[in-house]
Amino acid sequence: MKADAHIKTSRAVGAEFVRRKLTGVTVIIAILSAVFLGLGIWLTTISSWWWILLIVIITWIILGTILLTIAWFAARLLRPTMTADQRHAVSDFVDKIERVSETVQITPFMIFFRILKDMLRPTEKPFIRQIAADSTSLHSDYIALARLFG
Repeated sequence: MKADAHIKTSRAVGAEFVRRKLTGVTVIIAILSAVFLGLGIWLTTISSWWWILLIVIITWIILGTILLTIAWFAARLLRPTMTADQRHAVSDFVDKIERVSETVQITPFMIFFRILKDMLRPTEKPFIRQIAADSTSLHSDYIALARLFG
């Protein structure tokens, strides 16, 4: 198996995991933004001084939107082109990684940042391969998934 297959596999798994976590973060940030924006607008009806707070809230919302947009763009940029079979296999593999992380009590954000680090700065043995080597079930799944890419 080529080294390129392992890089593509790590990028595909990482991009899928990042996409799943970004979806949840985006929803939470959107809800909080709407609540704070509504609260800020309501407070401006009480006193004109509350406009200062509303300006701060709007600034934070704009910054958050920019950062989320950059994160979504980076996740799409790092994701390799995949066939339908590869997408399905990657999705199943990420499901299994999430179940294993719950079992060994690794927080999803720890996995998220480790995978993101590996995507941005590839190493000889990325985090995903370490997880796969630790579990015989995951290892055989990872090998089968890597064969789809190379």
